[in-house]
Amino acid sequence: MSKKAIIIGASAGIGRALAIELGKNGYDVGITARRKELLESLQKEIPTQSWIQVMDVANTEESRTQLGALIEIMGGCDIIILNAAVGHTGLNWEENREMIQINTLGNVALGDFAFHYFKQKKSGHIVGISSVAKHRAFRTAIVYSATKSFLSAYLQGIRHFFAYKRVPVYVTDIRPGFVETFMTSQNDPKAMFWVSTPETAAYYIRKAIEKRKKVAYITPRWWWAGQLMQFLPDWVAHKM
Repeated sequence: MSKKAIIIGASAGIGRALAIELGKNGYDVGITARRKELLESLQKEIPTQSWIQVMDVANTEESRTQLGALIEIMGGCDIIILNAAVGHTGLNWEENREMIQINTLGNVALGDFAFHYFKQKKSGHIVGISSVAKHRAFRTAIVYSATKSFLSAYLQGIRHFFAYKRVPVYVTDIRPGFVETFMTSQNDPKAMFWVSTPETAAYYIRKAIEKRKKVAYITPRWWWAGQLMQFLPDWVAHKM
């Protein structure tokens, strides 16, 4: 029987590429996003069975209900991937509030639903797309980095819970570096390196899911950048 995965935030970028990657490797896929037309376009590229659920993660209570409905029409789910995110580089409150609402509140609302669903089921896999940026908040991504750090810590806590309870629910923290998406198109090209395509990122994410990794850097060489960012002295970071 094919495994069933749900991707929250699948209309573009990593989420879209991951839906296709999973479909090409035998997974049945549930896909969610705000725009139905983008989901319908994506669905045509998924070779396995797929389901659509229009969802605005910013509406936390409504999105939880919609996730439950999607799981029901799919006849159950094995993997839930928390991929919804927005990124802004400025210090505008409206933009910062949107990042907090979606990247933090939205993902935790659905992560909480996934937690209780898999806890009752006594099996499953929660995957969260955080970022290498969780290691250090630079001046150009203050709130974005903070939201990714929060998500990473949240996933760690869930992992500890299931390990302590000895329940086979796996939790994977995916930490991408630079990936060619609308979000990174806002960055200064000169400030980016080791940029991967969404398709390459999706390949490595699928591999990490199948290996049930606790943490995976995408692509793997971003592990080195992650370590550097953690231990970089403040006086160096302040000049960057």
